[in-house]
Amino acid sequence: MEYPAGSQGTRVTMRCLSQVDFGTLVYLSASGVVTETSADTSITIGVALNDEVAESENEDTYYASGDAVVVALKGAGEVFNLINNGGVTLGTLVTADASGQVATHTAGTNDYKAVGIALETATTGNRGQVLLF
Repeated sequence: MEYPAGSQGTRVTMRCLSQVDFGTLVYLSASGVVTETSADTSITIGVALNDEVAESENEDTYYASGDAVVVALKGAGEVFNLINNGGVTLGTLVTADASGQVATHTAGTNDYKAVGIALETATTGNRGQVLLF
């Protein structure tokens, strides 16, 4: 089943502390400032979007340090095609890995760090549909 990427939900514009690749999970590193998640230890707030409203002057692959970044907030119930690390299975909880990609979450361990549910099975390095919450 195909889901529209970023179909609804809440978006905010913040600044990047350092480079943030489009489509990676981000966390708040300071007030109004985001950084790519660095592991399951970061509390993810959403996903960095490639949005024409953003002020990025790069070749449409990332936001540079200090750029405005459009973030789709988790909890907004949006579906995204996210790259995964380690493979994910349909219906499993996912969390952030060290590179801002999604990985299978171990239920019962820091469950507040889960960022969504895999809506399809995907192999390592490939994109898969994820419902963020």
